[in-house]
This record gives sequence, structure tokens and C-alpha cells, in this order.
Amino acid sequence: MPLKKDMYDPNAVEETPRSSLVTRKDLIKGAVILFVLTIMGCPIYGKMLEDRNKQLCKRNLGEISQALLLYSSENSDRLPPVYEANADGSARLSDGRAYTWISNVSPYVSNPTVFECPACKEDEFSLNEGAKGDAIKCGYGMFGALNARPLSDIANQQSEVMISETSNGGSQDSYNPTPIVGFDGFMIGFEKTNFLPDDAPASRRDSALVSRLAFRGTKTGIFGEKGSDGKMIEKLGRHNGGNHFVFADGHIETRGSRMMQIERIFGKEITGHWSIP
Repeated sequence: MPLKKDMYDPNAVEETPRSSLVTRKDLIKGAVILFVLTIMGCPIYGKMLEDRNKQLCKRNLGEISQALLLYSSENSDRLPPVYEANADGSARLSDGRAYTWISNVSPYVSNPTVFECPACKEDEFSLNEGAKGDAIKCGYGMFGALNARPLSDIANQQSEVMISETSNGGSQDSYNPTPIVGFDGFMIGFEKTNFLPDDAPASRRDSALVSRLAFRGTKTGIFGEKGSDGKMIEKLGRHNGGNHFVFADGHIETRGSRMMQIERIFGKEITGHWSIP
């Protein structure tokens, strides 16, 4: 049977079955699914980022700990001075930067960025003078009682805190009842004095807490509250489960805001994590 001209046209557009067409309804459905998957993925991504920051911070502190030990070995076993102070106790600033333990330790680290906790908010950083005159941001502080002290003076190096995560100027509602003029996030201090309790007037020697640890929401000195089960719910630090603490023997632990407490023997002599050499 011969083909008629109108039975086949080589230039004609082939018809596509309706079932294979992408309709507006299909596009909307796809967009909704994509949106739902994105929302579901956000908590997972947030958890991954939090874990990453926590590990990077711990790595930073590990390098800082080694740098402190190197500094000490080259300086008659002594740790660096916490900071250079003016006569009134304020930090001596140069171009708006404080000269601190960070300044002295910076030549012993691979890169000044190790002093920056990746979970640290911008207002929590202190600004420090680098060994080369550069500016170094830091989210960590040294325990003030160890100011220029020999490591051998620390009796219980496994329990004595040397470095931890700190906040500058009471930022993020952290506990800082005795701020230092200028920057102060480079030092862990006492509740009622920025210096050693024994050097303070008698009325200010009874500090019960240490200051400037980066536990957010502790501005009033309350570091936690009891939950319905009677267990203590501690205030949040920068990381899930608490902040990192470097002990004098170099090991690192992650602890909650209960670490703000000062322990005393018979209510007098300071002991535990914040004892004075």
C-alpha cells in the first residue's frame, strides 16, 4: 500500500506521551522534597560542624600546651608572665594590644591562629601583641596564680589547670566580676581579685569562683541549676559537653561549668584545680 503524503511528514514534531512531561505540579513537589531534605540535614550539618570545632580547639590547645613547656624549658623551668601591667593593674597596651603570655609563647607555635578557638565568638577574643609586632587574637587564658612560676612549684600537675577557654570583658554573659581595664580574656582570675588572694585585702580573699571561663550565661555567678531529676544542669560552654582544660602535666579534659568552683580545705586553703603554688 503506497504511503500518502499526509501520512508521514519528516519535519513534524514527535508527540511525547503526557506521562513523560514535567508538569508544574511535579516541579513544586520536587521543590518541597528538596526543602524538607535541607531542613532535615541542617541539624546533622550543625552537629558535624560542632564536632569539628571541638576537635580543632583541642588540637590548638595541645600545641599551646607543648609551646608552654618548650618556653618553660628555655626559661629556667618558669612559665611566662600572664601579662605586663600598669601600676593600677590594667594591661599595658601597645597599639591597642596587650603584651601577655601569648606574646611570649607565640614564637613556639606553628601559626598564631592556634590561639583562636574556631567556636569563639568575635567579642570573646582578646587582642595580644605578637612576638613580631603583629596582632594575635586569642580565645584562651592562663590561670593567673601561675604567673611566671616554675612548673616544679606545682605539686599536683595532673589536677592543676594551666590554660582554658576564656571570654574577654564578660562577653557572651560570662562571669567577670573584676574586669581588667582594656583586654582581660588572656587570664583566668579570681572572683574578688585579679591577683592572688593572699595578696589581696583580707575582705577579698574568700573568692568562691574563678572568673573569665567561657561559660555563657554565668554572668551572675550561677554555673548551673538542678533539673527535675535532681541532677545538676551545667551552663553551656563553647562546645558540646563543656570547655577544654589544659592541666599542668599537659593533658586535656573537657569539663562543664562546675569547674568555676574553687575548692578549699576546711573552708580556708585553696585546693584542687585552682590551688596556688
